[in-house]
Amino acid sequence: MLNMIIRWLHLPVKVEHRRDRIALYAALSVPVGILMAVTKLVMGIVFFSSWLLIFGLYYAILLSVKVLSLIRYRKIRMSNNPTSAKIRAEQAFLVLGGLGYSLIGLVFGVFCFVMYHHGYDQKFNLNAALVIALIGFTKLISAIVGLVRSRHLLSPLITLLKAYSVADGMTAIVLT
Repeated sequence: MLNMIIRWLHLPVKVEHRRDRIALYAALSVPVGILMAVTKLVMGIVFFSSWLLIFGLYYAILLSVKVLSLIRYRKIRMSNNPTSAKIRAEQAFLVLGGLGYSLIGLVFGVFCFVMYHHGYDQKFNLNAALVIALIGFTKLISAIVGLVRSRHLLSPLITLLKAYSVADGMTAIVLT
């Protein structure tokens, strides 16, 4: 699967540029995102749970904007334009990326409203709650560190991909 993704993104076998490695890691997270979105949507339909349906929709939208960003990154990377033109092309895509981020925020707001309105009265064992919280905080902290470090790469699309990871990490914290 890794070789398929490397060929699809037109990356060299040994990925030397940090931007390309970040795009590769984001592409590797797509199958996991598909699995999570489909699982939550199917469980929501089977159990008639609006909470799971909205949560599945959230992951589906997050996955789709991430895939759109990766496709755009691939097109810009494959072009023979100078670096300044590539950066301008990435910045032009940021409007669509911002709309995608706003859509994620809207679905997340609906998700929070459903949790507040219907209540989410799930009791966990203390050890399970601590492990879930540890995973959520680790995910959020690593996403924030990646976002801060990505600003030196001069690639707005990579920064956008990292911002999507922060949104995913925040969701993990809210659900804890």
